[in-house]
Amino acid sequence: MNSSLKNKIIEYWEPEILHAVVDTDYLSIAVFTIEGKLLFANKPMSRLLGSSPKERLLNPGFDKICLYPLKEKEPVFDGFITFGSYSEFNISLPALIYRKENQILILAREDFEKLHEQNKTLLLLNREINNLQRQLITEKKNLETTLKQLDETNRELTKINRQKDKFFSVIAHDLRSPFNSILGFAAILKENVSELSPDEIEKYTTHLYDSSLNTYNLLINLLEWASLQREAIRFNPELIVVGNTVTEVLNLLKEQAFQKSISIETHIPKALQWNADKNMLTIILRNLISNSIKFTPREGKINISARQTKNELEISVTDNGVGMPEEISKELFLNEFNETSRGTENEKGSGLGLALCKEFVEFHNGKIEVKSQLNEGTTITFFLPGLVETSK
Repeated sequence: MNSSLKNKIIEYWEPEILHAVVDTDYLSIAVFTIEGKLLFANKPMSRLLGSSPKERLLNPGFDKICLYPLKEKEPVFDGFITFGSYSEFNISLPALIYRKENQILILAREDFEKLHEQNKTLLLLNREINNLQRQLITEKKNLETTLKQLDETNRELTKINRQKDKFFSVIAHDLRSPFNSILGFAAILKENVSELSPDEIEKYTTHLYDSSLNTYNLLINLLEWASLQREAIRFNPELIVVGNTVTEVLNLLKEQAFQKSISIETHIPKALQWNADKNMLTIILRNLISNSIKFTPREGKINISARQTKNELEISVTDNGVGMPEEISKELFLNEFNETSRGTENEKGSGLGLALCKEFVEFHNGKIEVKSQLNEGTTITFFLPGLVETSK
Protein backbone atom coordinates (compact mmCIF):
# COMPACT_ATOMS: atom_id res chain seq x y z
CA MET A 1 0.00 0.00 0.00
CA ASN A 2 1.41 3.37 -1.01
CA SER A 3 1.98 6.11 1.53
CA SER A 4 -0.64 8.46 0.15
CA LEU A 5 -3.44 5.90 0.35
CA LYS A 6 -2.37 4.87 3.85
CA ASN A 7 -2.43 8.47 5.09
CA LYS A 8 -5.89 9.00 3.63
CA ILE A 9 -7.24 5.87 5.32
CA ILE A 10 -5.71 6.84 8.67
CA GLU A 11 -6.99 10.40 8.30
CA TYR A 12 -10.48 9.09 7.51
CA TRP A 13 -10.48 6.76 10.53
CA GLU A 14 -8.38 8.99 12.79
CA PRO A 15 -11.01 9.58 15.52
CA GLU A 16 -11.83 5.89 15.85
CA ILE A 17 -8.19 4.85 15.77
CA LEU A 18 -7.23 7.45 18.36
CA HIS A 19 -10.12 6.41 20.58
CA ALA A 20 -9.16 2.75 20.37
CA VAL A 21 -5.47 3.47 20.97
CA VAL A 22 -6.15 5.61 24.00
CA ASP A 23 -8.58 3.14 25.54
CA THR A 24 -6.71 -0.09 24.80
CA ASP A 25 -5.35 -2.18 27.66
CA TYR A 26 -2.28 -3.09 25.65
CA LEU A 27 -0.87 0.42 25.32
CA SER A 28 -0.09 2.59 28.35
CA ILE A 29 -0.02 6.32 27.50
CA ALA A 30 1.24 9.19 29.65
CA VAL A 31 1.99 12.86 28.94
CA PHE A 32 4.17 14.81 31.37
CA THR A 33 5.31 18.41 31.40
CA ILE A 34 9.03 18.93 31.46
CA GLU A 35 8.60 19.91 35.13
CA GLY A 36 7.20 16.47 35.94
CA LYS A 37 3.47 17.24 36.09
CA LEU A 38 1.25 14.47 34.72
CA LEU A 39 -1.11 15.92 32.08
CA PHE A 40 -2.73 12.72 30.88
CA ALA A 41 -2.68 8.97 31.53
CA ASN A 42 -5.01 6.33 30.18
CA LYS A 43 -6.32 3.56 32.43
CA PRO A 44 -3.45 1.05 32.14
CA MET A 45 -0.86 3.82 32.62
CA SER A 46 -2.77 5.15 35.64
CA ARG A 47 -2.46 1.71 37.25
CA LEU A 48 1.28 1.73 36.63
CA LEU A 49 1.92 5.25 37.92
CA GLY A 50 -0.38 5.22 40.93
CA SER A 51 -0.49 8.26 43.20
CA SER A 52 3.14 9.34 42.61
CA PRO A 53 3.55 9.32 38.80
CA LYS A 54 6.98 10.93 38.49
CA GLU A 55 8.52 8.77 41.25
CA ARG A 56 7.13 5.56 39.72
CA LEU A 57 9.40 5.94 36.70
CA LEU A 58 12.40 3.91 37.83
CA ASN A 59 14.61 3.19 34.85
CA PRO A 60 15.04 5.49 33.11
CA GLY A 61 13.99 7.94 35.79
CA PHE A 62 12.16 11.15 34.92
CA ASP A 63 15.25 13.34 35.42
CA LYS A 64 17.23 11.18 33.03
CA ILE A 65 14.45 11.36 30.41
CA CYS A 66 14.61 15.15 30.54
CA LEU A 67 18.30 15.01 29.63
CA TYR A 68 17.76 13.06 26.40
CA PRO A 69 18.41 15.33 23.33
CA LEU A 70 15.37 16.34 21.27
CA LYS A 71 14.70 14.49 18.03
CA GLU A 72 12.22 15.62 15.37
CA LYS A 73 9.50 12.95 15.00
CA GLU A 74 11.84 10.36 16.47
CA PRO A 75 11.69 8.85 19.94
CA VAL A 76 14.32 10.01 22.40
CA PHE A 77 14.17 6.54 24.01
CA ASP A 78 13.39 3.10 22.59
CA GLY A 79 13.75 0.26 25.03
CA PHE A 80 12.42 -1.18 28.29
CA ILE A 81 11.18 1.20 30.96
CA THR A 82 10.59 0.08 34.56
CA PHE A 83 7.59 1.23 36.59
CA GLY A 84 6.93 0.75 40.26
CA SER A 85 9.11 0.54 43.37
CA TYR A 86 12.38 -1.30 43.95
CA SER A 87 11.30 -2.17 47.48
CA GLU A 88 7.96 -3.62 46.37
CA PHE A 89 6.51 -4.59 43.00
CA ASN A 90 7.89 -3.38 39.68
CA ILE A 91 7.35 -4.20 36.03
CA SER A 92 9.40 -3.58 32.86
CA LEU A 93 7.69 -2.94 29.51
CA PRO A 94 8.98 -2.04 26.04
CA ALA A 95 8.39 1.71 25.54
CA LEU A 96 8.88 4.67 23.23
CA ILE A 97 9.48 8.13 24.72
CA TYR A 98 9.01 11.31 22.70
CA ARG A 99 9.78 14.97 23.57
CA LYS A 100 7.98 17.88 21.94
CA GLU A 101 8.88 21.32 23.29
CA ASN A 102 8.00 21.23 26.96
CA GLN A 103 6.08 17.92 27.04
CA ILE A 104 7.07 14.29 27.23
CA LEU A 105 5.01 11.44 25.71
CA ILE A 106 5.50 7.90 27.04
CA LEU A 107 4.04 4.95 25.11
CA ALA A 108 4.55 1.62 26.90
CA ARG A 109 3.21 -1.53 25.31
CA GLU A 110 2.92 -5.16 26.25
CA ASP A 111 5.73 -7.39 25.04
CA PHE A 112 3.60 -10.06 23.34
CA GLU A 113 6.50 -12.36 22.57
CA LYS A 114 7.64 -12.17 26.14
CA LEU A 115 4.09 -12.73 27.37
CA HIS A 116 3.78 -15.69 25.06
CA GLU A 117 6.95 -17.21 26.46
CA GLN A 118 5.82 -16.44 29.99
CA ASN A 119 2.48 -18.08 29.30
CA LYS A 120 4.23 -21.16 27.96
CA THR A 121 6.43 -21.24 31.05
CA LEU A 122 3.40 -20.75 33.34
CA LEU A 123 1.56 -23.51 31.52
CA LEU A 124 4.46 -25.88 32.08
CA LEU A 125 4.72 -24.78 35.70
CA ASN A 126 0.99 -25.32 36.21
CA ARG A 127 1.29 -28.80 34.74
CA GLU A 128 4.19 -29.55 37.06
CA ILE A 129 2.25 -28.16 40.02
CA ASN A 130 -0.79 -30.27 39.10
CA ASN A 131 1.39 -33.35 38.78
CA LEU A 132 3.00 -32.60 42.13
CA GLN A 133 -0.42 -32.07 43.71
CA ARG A 134 -1.61 -35.42 42.36
CA GLN A 135 1.56 -37.06 43.62
CA LEU A 136 1.13 -35.41 47.01
CA ILE A 137 -2.48 -36.59 47.19
CA THR A 138 -1.39 -40.12 46.29
CA GLU A 139 1.48 -40.01 48.78
CA LYS A 140 -0.86 -38.66 51.44
CA LYS A 141 -3.29 -41.52 50.84
CA ASN A 142 -0.44 -44.03 50.90
CA LEU A 143 0.88 -42.46 54.10
CA GLU A 144 -2.57 -42.57 55.70
CA THR A 145 -2.90 -46.23 54.70
CA THR A 146 0.56 -47.00 56.07
CA LEU A 147 -0.17 -45.16 59.32
CA LYS A 148 -3.45 -47.03 59.65
CA GLN A 149 -1.68 -50.34 59.06
CA LEU A 150 1.00 -49.39 61.59
CA ASP A 151 -1.67 -48.43 64.09
CA GLU A 152 -3.43 -51.76 63.57
CA THR A 153 -0.10 -53.57 63.87
CA ASN A 154 0.71 -51.71 67.09
CA ARG A 155 -2.68 -52.59 68.53
CA GLU A 156 -2.18 -56.21 67.53
CA LEU A 157 1.32 -56.25 69.05
CA THR A 158 -0.03 -54.70 72.24
CA LYS A 159 -2.73 -57.36 72.35
CA ILE A 160 -0.19 -60.13 71.73
CA ASN A 161 2.06 -58.79 74.48
CA ARG A 162 -0.84 -58.72 76.90
CA GLN A 163 -1.75 -62.27 75.88
CA LYS A 164 1.85 -63.38 76.31
CA ASP A 165 2.09 -61.80 79.76
CA LYS A 166 -1.19 -63.37 80.82
CA PHE A 167 -0.16 -66.67 79.30
CA PHE A 168 2.96 -66.83 81.46
CA SER A 169 0.91 -65.67 84.42
CA VAL A 170 -1.46 -68.61 83.93
CA ILE A 171 1.43 -71.03 83.58
CA ALA A 172 3.19 -69.60 86.62
CA HIS A 173 0.13 -69.51 88.88
CA ASP A 174 -2.75 -71.62 87.62
CA LEU A 175 -0.57 -74.61 86.79
CA ARG A 176 1.68 -74.38 89.84
CA SER A 177 -1.23 -74.31 92.30
CA PRO A 178 -2.98 -77.52 91.16
CA PHE A 179 0.34 -79.35 90.82
CA ASN A 180 1.20 -78.37 94.40
CA SER A 181 -2.18 -79.75 95.44
CA ILE A 182 -1.65 -82.97 93.47
CA LEU A 183 1.83 -83.44 94.89
CA GLY A 184 0.59 -82.69 98.40
CA PHE A 185 -2.26 -85.22 98.34
CA ALA A 186 -0.03 -87.79 96.62
CA ALA A 187 2.58 -87.34 99.37
CA ILE A 188 -0.06 -87.86 102.08
CA LEU A 189 -1.23 -91.08 100.42
CA LYS A 190 2.31 -92.31 99.88
CA GLU A 191 3.46 -91.68 103.42
CA ASN A 192 0.29 -92.61 105.30
CA VAL A 193 -1.55 -95.12 103.11
CA SER A 194 -1.31 -97.89 105.74
CA GLU A 195 -2.73 -95.64 108.43
CA LEU A 196 -5.56 -94.02 106.45
CA SER A 197 -9.12 -95.22 106.60
CA PRO A 198 -11.01 -96.08 103.39
CA ASP A 199 -13.03 -92.87 103.72
CA GLU A 200 -9.85 -90.83 104.05
CA ILE A 201 -8.28 -92.57 101.08
CA GLU A 202 -11.44 -91.89 99.02
CA LYS A 203 -11.35 -88.24 100.12
CA TYR A 204 -7.71 -87.72 99.09
CA THR A 205 -8.05 -89.63 95.83
CA THR A 206 -11.12 -87.54 94.99
CA HIS A 207 -9.09 -84.39 95.58
CA LEU A 208 -6.32 -85.84 93.43
CA TYR A 209 -8.76 -86.60 90.63
CA ASP A 210 -10.38 -83.16 90.75
CA SER A 211 -7.04 -81.36 90.73
CA SER A 212 -5.72 -83.57 87.93
CA LEU A 213 -8.87 -83.06 85.85
CA ASN A 214 -8.82 -79.28 86.27
CA THR A 215 -5.13 -79.19 85.40
CA TYR A 216 -5.69 -81.41 82.36
CA ASN A 217 -8.53 -79.19 81.09
CA LEU A 218 -6.41 -76.09 81.58
CA LEU A 219 -3.46 -77.64 79.73
CA ILE A 220 -5.68 -78.69 76.82
CA ASN A 221 -7.10 -75.19 76.54
CA LEU A 222 -3.63 -73.65 76.69
CA LEU A 223 -2.38 -75.93 73.93
CA GLU A 224 -5.41 -75.22 71.76
CA TRP A 225 -5.08 -71.48 72.35
CA ALA A 226 -1.37 -71.58 71.50
CA SER A 227 -2.12 -73.47 68.29
CA LEU A 228 -4.76 -70.91 67.39
CA GLN A 229 -2.34 -68.01 67.97
CA ARG A 230 0.27 -69.47 65.63
CA GLU A 231 -2.50 -70.34 63.12
CA ALA A 232 -1.72 -74.03 63.35
CA ILE A 233 -5.42 -74.86 63.58
CA ARG A 234 -7.06 -75.41 60.20
CA PHE A 235 -10.75 -75.02 59.47
CA ASN A 236 -12.02 -78.25 57.87
CA PRO A 237 -15.82 -78.44 57.78
CA GLU A 238 -17.46 -81.81 57.12
CA LEU A 239 -20.91 -83.30 57.41
CA ILE A 240 -21.23 -84.63 60.97
CA VAL A 241 -23.97 -86.18 63.09
CA VAL A 242 -24.51 -83.60 65.84
CA GLY A 243 -25.83 -86.07 68.45
CA ASN A 244 -22.83 -88.35 68.05
CA THR A 245 -20.39 -85.50 68.63
CA VAL A 246 -22.27 -84.44 71.78
CA THR A 247 -22.17 -88.04 73.06
CA GLU A 248 -18.41 -88.25 72.51
CA VAL A 249 -17.89 -85.06 74.54
CA LEU A 250 -20.16 -86.28 77.35
CA ASN A 251 -18.16 -89.52 77.57
CA LEU A 252 -15.08 -87.39 78.29
CA LEU A 253 -16.88 -85.39 80.98
CA LYS A 254 -19.14 -87.99 82.58
CA GLU A 255 -16.72 -88.62 85.47
CA GLN A 256 -16.53 -84.87 86.16
CA ALA A 257 -20.34 -84.72 86.29
CA PHE A 258 -20.53 -87.95 88.34
CA GLN A 259 -18.26 -86.51 91.04
CA LYS A 260 -20.88 -83.77 91.66
CA SER A 261 -23.92 -86.00 91.04
CA ILE A 262 -25.00 -83.74 88.17
CA SER A 263 -27.48 -85.17 85.67
CA ILE A 264 -27.11 -84.25 81.99
CA GLU A 265 -29.95 -84.57 79.51
CA THR A 266 -29.78 -84.15 75.75
CA HIS A 267 -32.54 -83.14 73.35
CA ILE A 268 -31.07 -83.64 69.90
CA PRO A 269 -32.82 -85.17 66.86
CA LYS A 270 -30.98 -88.38 65.88
CA ALA A 271 -31.02 -87.49 62.19
CA LEU A 272 -29.67 -83.97 62.71
CA GLN A 273 -26.54 -83.47 60.60
CA TRP A 274 -24.58 -80.30 59.93
CA ASN A 275 -21.60 -79.06 58.00
CA ALA A 276 -19.03 -78.03 60.66
CA ASP A 277 -15.46 -78.53 61.78
CA LYS A 278 -15.71 -81.51 64.13
CA ASN A 279 -12.61 -80.71 66.19
CA MET A 280 -13.75 -77.13 66.78
CA LEU A 281 -17.30 -78.23 67.62
CA THR A 282 -15.89 -80.74 70.09
CA ILE A 283 -13.78 -78.02 71.78
CA ILE A 284 -16.78 -75.67 71.96
CA LEU A 285 -19.04 -78.31 73.50
CA ARG A 286 -16.36 -79.59 75.90
CA ASN A 287 -15.70 -76.11 77.28
CA LEU A 288 -19.35 -75.08 77.56
CA ILE A 289 -20.44 -78.33 79.24
CA SER A 290 -17.37 -78.37 81.52
CA ASN A 291 -18.13 -74.78 82.50
CA SER A 292 -21.72 -75.69 83.33
CA ILE A 293 -20.53 -78.59 85.52
CA LYS A 294 -18.13 -76.23 87.27
CA PHE A 295 -20.84 -73.67 88.17
CA THR A 296 -23.67 -76.12 88.92
CA PRO A 297 -24.01 -77.35 92.52
CA ARG A 298 -24.25 -81.01 93.50
CA GLU A 299 -27.31 -82.87 92.19
CA GLY A 300 -27.91 -80.08 89.69
CA LYS A 301 -29.11 -80.45 86.12
CA ILE A 302 -27.69 -79.61 82.69
CA ASN A 303 -29.68 -79.72 79.44
CA ILE A 304 -28.09 -79.82 76.01
CA SER A 305 -30.34 -79.16 73.02
CA ALA A 306 -29.79 -78.79 69.31
CA ARG A 307 -32.11 -77.93 66.45
CA GLN A 308 -32.15 -76.55 62.95
CA THR A 309 -33.80 -73.14 62.59
CA LYS A 310 -34.11 -71.99 58.97
CA ASN A 311 -30.51 -72.13 57.76
CA GLU A 312 -28.80 -72.25 61.16
CA LEU A 313 -27.77 -74.90 63.63
CA GLU A 314 -28.66 -73.78 67.15
CA ILE A 315 -27.03 -75.54 70.11
CA SER A 316 -27.74 -74.57 73.72
CA VAL A 317 -26.18 -75.64 77.04
CA THR A 318 -28.44 -74.81 79.99
CA ASP A 319 -27.74 -75.33 83.68
CA ASN A 320 -29.48 -74.49 86.97
CA GLY A 321 -26.25 -73.33 88.55
CA VAL A 322 -25.17 -70.13 90.27
CA GLY A 323 -25.68 -67.87 87.24
CA MET A 324 -24.09 -64.46 86.96
CA PRO A 325 -25.06 -60.75 87.07
CA GLU A 326 -25.68 -58.91 83.80
CA GLU A 327 -22.48 -56.83 83.96
CA ILE A 328 -20.42 -60.04 83.91
CA SER A 329 -22.44 -61.86 81.25
CA LYS A 330 -22.07 -58.89 78.87
CA GLU A 331 -18.27 -59.21 78.93
CA LEU A 332 -18.06 -62.98 79.15
CA PHE A 333 -16.61 -63.50 75.66
CA LEU A 334 -14.71 -60.23 75.26
CA ASN A 335 -11.29 -61.07 76.67
CA GLU A 336 -8.97 -64.04 76.86
CA PHE A 337 -7.66 -65.17 80.24
CA ASN A 338 -10.59 -63.57 82.09
CA GLU A 339 -10.46 -63.48 85.85
CA THR A 340 -13.20 -66.01 86.63
CA SER A 341 -15.09 -66.95 89.74
CA ARG A 342 -14.39 -70.29 91.35
CA GLY A 343 -16.87 -73.10 90.83
CA THR A 344 -19.33 -74.39 93.36
CA GLU A 345 -16.62 -76.66 94.79
CA ASN A 346 -13.78 -74.19 94.43
CA GLU A 347 -12.89 -75.27 90.87
CA LYS A 348 -10.46 -72.84 89.25
CA GLY A 349 -10.38 -71.69 85.62
CA SER A 350 -8.67 -69.10 83.46
CA GLY A 351 -11.64 -68.12 81.27
CA LEU A 352 -9.59 -69.18 78.26
CA GLY A 353 -12.10 -71.87 77.33
CA LEU A 354 -14.85 -69.35 76.66
CA ALA A 355 -12.50 -67.30 74.51
CA LEU A 356 -11.75 -70.43 72.48
CA CYS A 357 -15.49 -71.07 72.09
CA LYS A 358 -16.00 -67.60 70.66
CA GLU A 359 -13.03 -67.95 68.27
CA PHE A 360 -14.17 -71.33 66.95
CA VAL A 361 -17.80 -70.22 66.55
CA GLU A 362 -16.57 -67.24 64.54
CA PHE A 363 -14.49 -69.57 62.35
CA HIS A 364 -17.89 -70.86 61.22
CA ASN A 365 -19.14 -67.27 60.69
CA GLY A 366 -21.48 -67.93 63.58
CA LYS A 367 -22.29 -66.16 66.83
CA ILE A 368 -22.52 -67.05 70.51
CA GLU A 369 -24.63 -65.47 73.24
CA VAL A 370 -25.34 -65.91 76.93
CA LYS A 371 -28.47 -65.52 79.04
CA SER A 372 -28.04 -65.72 82.79
CA GLN A 373 -29.55 -64.64 86.07
CA LEU A 374 -27.81 -64.72 89.40
CA ASN A 375 -28.71 -67.87 91.40
CA GLU A 376 -31.03 -69.08 88.60
CA GLY A 377 -28.65 -70.63 86.09
CA THR A 378 -27.16 -69.91 82.70
CA THR A 379 -27.90 -70.71 79.06
CA ILE A 380 -25.19 -70.34 76.45
CA THR A 381 -26.31 -70.69 72.84
CA PHE A 382 -24.26 -70.67 69.68
CA PHE A 383 -25.43 -70.54 66.09
CA LEU A 384 -23.63 -72.00 63.07
CA PRO A 385 -24.86 -70.93 59.61
CA GLY A 386 -25.53 -73.57 56.96
CA LEU A 387 -23.16 -72.09 54.40
CA VAL A 388 -19.64 -71.81 55.76
CA GLU A 389 -16.28 -71.07 54.18
CA THR A 390 -14.16 -74.09 53.27
CA SER A 391 -10.93 -72.52 54.53
CA LYS A 392 -9.76 -69.79 56.84
